[in-house]
Amino acid sequence: MAVDDLWYLRKRDPVTGERLKSKRHGRGKRWRVRWSDPETGEPRAELFERKADADRHDANMQADISRGQYIDPRAGKISIAEYAEGWRNQQLHRVATAARVESVLRLHIVPVLGPRRPLASIRSSHVQGWVKDRVATLSSVTVCTIYSGVLAPMFARAVIDKVIGVSPCVGIRLPEIADTEYVLPTADQVRLIADTVPERYRAVAFVAAGCGLRAPDG
Repeated sequence: MAVDDLWYLRKRDPVTGERLKSKRHGRGKRWRVRWSDPETGEPRAELFERKADADRHDANMQADISRGQYIDPRAGKISIAEYAEGWRNQQLHRVATAARVESVLRLHIVPVLGPRRPLASIRSSHVQGWVKDRVATLSSVTVCTIYSGVLAPMFARAVIDKVIGVSPCVGIRLPEIADTEYVLPTADQVRLIADTVPERYRAVAFVAAGCGLRAPDG
């Protein structure tokens, strides 16, 4: 890894001893950080205006690579719409569940979070804003089902795939559900949760439903 000054050459003036200016001196970002992708070996680079930012990025890259936590900065630039479509197509859903997930993404997730927004730019505050926005039009049970069955699993997969470093679905306050009213989860809702949670937990959704699980509705 290296931090390069793009405004000056490594060569020095033979008389003054000062470094010679490059052709791009005074134009564009001055500092470049270079490293190699640990998985592919391909060269990577990012430009910065301040040396302090370049040094910090260089140190972070070195630390992430040494810990095996490296995330290609370019990966998170994929749009929410594009990643959601890829994630949806990879799920082993039944026909009815696949149709429901497609509808949820198209109507309630992608347009609200912003179809062109880079996946890595989503923060917990954006997800919390999404919850507040959807509660205004959907029941509390539906919002919680969409969150736990589609939104959170999608971002969890992005972390596993090393598209983003951490999931924004952390510390999210979901809508309160009144204890006095209960609804019976539909078969599609049970399948949606079962099909999107880790495989080792899928049976839990069906067992709970079979045992008479009732979801409170607010």
